[in-house]
Amino acid sequence: MGALTETVSKQGQEAALRWAGLCSFANITGQPAASVPLYWSEQGLPIGTHLVANIGKEAMLLRLAAQLERAKPWIERLPILHG
Repeated sequence: MGALTETVSKQGQEAALRWAGLCSFANITGQPAASVPLYWSEQGLPIGTHLVANIGKEAMLLRLAAQLERAKPWIERLPILHG
């Protein structure tokens, strides 16, 4: 790999960590994960909460997401679209 390719790759990795934070760890380890919109910005946009479970615990993660949705429903919360 050339020096330019390594620099671009490193910059891409750093940008991904800034934007995705700890999400990549779930991808790398193969752990089940979900993002549920538990919070909303002042502009009405959903803010996801990232949940991660142990490997093989997909059912537990889905049950938790379902419980959170029942406790704080988001199905009717749609952001205002401008176009």
